[in-house]
Amino acid sequence: MKPAPQSKSPRKRIKRIKSTSKAVYREDQFFGRLRRYTDRERVLSLHDSDAIEDLPSRFFANPEGHTACRVTVDWLGIRAGLEASIDTLGTGRTSHVTAERLSEMKEFRSREAVFYVLEFLPEVIESALANLYVEALLKVSVDRGSRQARSAVEDLGKMDYDARIKRLEIQEGPKRRFQHRSQYERALKKAMQDLLREERGITQETVAEKLSQESQPLVDVREIRRWNKEFGVNWAMKVEAAIKADKSS
Repeated sequence: MKPAPQSKSPRKRIKRIKSTSKAVYREDQFFGRLRRYTDRERVLSLHDSDAIEDLPSRFFANPEGHTACRVTVDWLGIRAGLEASIDTLGTGRTSHVTAERLSEMKEFRSREAVFYVLEFLPEVIESALANLYVEALLKVSVDRGSRQARSAVEDLGKMDYDARIKRLEIQEGPKRRFQHRSQYERALKKAMQDLLREERGITQETVAEKLSQESQPLVDVREIRRWNKEFGVNWAMKVEAAIKADKSS
């Protein structure tokens, strides 16, 4: 007798969890942008590397769907330029910013700024090239004495302005305290470490109190719950990880 054929177990479908807020996956958007222009494996390993030299350095511009150029970036040069800008901003403020504090700002802020440049550089390169295409055609109109050229240039300028407003997330009304998940998680980690150092319990109420000490306005415990939900943070796991790290140190 032939053995009865075994029925195949149905494949389990992976449930996709949709974000309640587009801001939650700002980091995913960041990596998504970079994968379009750089090697996937290098992008995925960014979080595992602290060396600025390991950041993706080649970007391909594809305005209008055509590969137009390849741009190679010297990240050490960009960071040096950012630090020079911080020096310029600190000029004349020695009464408020000590040399030691300025050095700390340069180390921390320049690294933050480098990642901002890394996130938006590809689309800025494409935008600049696309604008140059239009500008080249406008130049022909200007040389021929066209009266419409000025209004077209103003439209180009407005497009560039609108793009900057969008990138910087400038909007009317109160500014969001945390722009994305990693920013909120860093604040949580610091607040929990401070509470453990003071031998205080970690609760949403005590964390809200700690965050209120950092800056105004005051943080209410309801906001902690809202941020946990908005950014998809597992509160119990965060508390457990903080206690475990404290015991091992």
